[in-house]
Amino acid sequence: MPEDNRPIVDHDHEEEHMPEAAAAPGANPETLYALAGAQDIGEYARIAAGTDGPTRTAAAIGLFRSGGLEAPEAIAARGARLDALIAAGIDPDAEDGSRHRLRLLHHVARHGTVTDIEALAGAGADMRAVSIKGRSALFAALGHNPDPAVARHLAAAHGLGMEQSAPQDGKAPSNQRASWRAFCRWQRNPEVGRAAIEMDPEIFERRDSYNHSVHHVAARFGRLENIGVLLEATPREELAARLNEPTGRNGRTALIYAAGRNPDPEVLRRLGSVPGVDLAARTRNNWTALDLAAGWNNPDVVAAAEGLGIGSGAPYADGDTYRKIPCGGRDLGWVLATRYGAEPNPAIGTVADRMRDCEARALDGGDGRDPGGQDFGQAREAGAGPQAPAGRQAAEEEPDL
Repeated sequence: MPEDNRPIVDHDHEEEHMPEAAAAPGANPETLYALAGAQDIGEYARIAAGTDGPTRTAAAIGLFRSGGLEAPEAIAARGARLDALIAAGIDPDAEDGSRHRLRLLHHVARHGTVTDIEALAGAGADMRAVSIKGRSALFAALGHNPDPAVARHLAAAHGLGMEQSAPQDGKAPSNQRASWRAFCRWQRNPEVGRAAIEMDPEIFERRDSYNHSVHHVAARFGRLENIGVLLEATPREELAARLNEPTGRNGRTALIYAAGRNPDPEVLRRLGSVPGVDLAARTRNNWTALDLAAGWNNPDVVAAAEGLGIGSGAPYADGDTYRKIPCGGRDLGWVLATRYGAEPNPAIGTVADRMRDCEARALDGGDGRDPGGQDFGQAREAGAGPQAPAGRQAAEEEPDL
């Protein structure tokens, strides 16, 4: 848990993880273990010099497979090992053997230093190489490297920009490979986001293939600190309009994206506090931020939406609601309609409290029956909630950003 007790958002479900077993093809596992256990750089260099190229390349990839090094001496030791491997001979453009076909360059950009980047460049690496999804080293640095100097260096010294590179297989859509999106998705250090904004004067105007802007991507996936940097950097006279811009197939604003997919309720509260932001914004299907929060099973975000005064926009007259409502969709639709319908009934209690109550009842082995007489447990007992009509459900399914 962070010190402020806010939940850590899981932004890594699309991160290009490489399994421990994945390495450059042809590597010798015994030699890799010997290199990993070397006691000093002299022993490491001797082992490296006595092995084959694929094993040295795999060892280099292994050095940067994960981050977490903070002590200067540990970072320096890793750099010395990379230098030893380069001196012994590696393929600087080798791929890692994972399905994402990341090169050594991508791993170094994610977890290395500017010195490591230059060592690889000196070895002849193609600094403009992309992964199978078309992601560049700059994408890797902006998304995962906590040192903003690495991203700045890749842009300044090697000419990498925020443009969308062509994927190797020709299939990955542009919304998955634009470098400006990376810090919104995964970056934990807001200073990297600040660097990205300073590096790209056009960043607020850029759009991906679904017309999402950096504000929409950050609202949906970003950490609160990164969103704060983004809001501070946006000219005040433009901020509300950019947040209120409807995008995607269903016309979702940044506020609606935050409610629908970002599990941190503080993000919704932060966006909702911006002067001029449209709290009553609705999708083309008449759904508000409250509806999307309820539909994605998050009582805390529902509570944040209610605290901002956001009501339901969907009619719910037929009990239709989302397929992912906890404890049965039809019943939560009834709660929304009763509390926020044509004749609002405050006595129904908050939607967030009702969601928590029915979830607790179901987890305790009860039937999840709502005190108001609605059976919240029926759909769970049956194994699935009622499905929305095909047209409506399909219309609200948004492609992954």
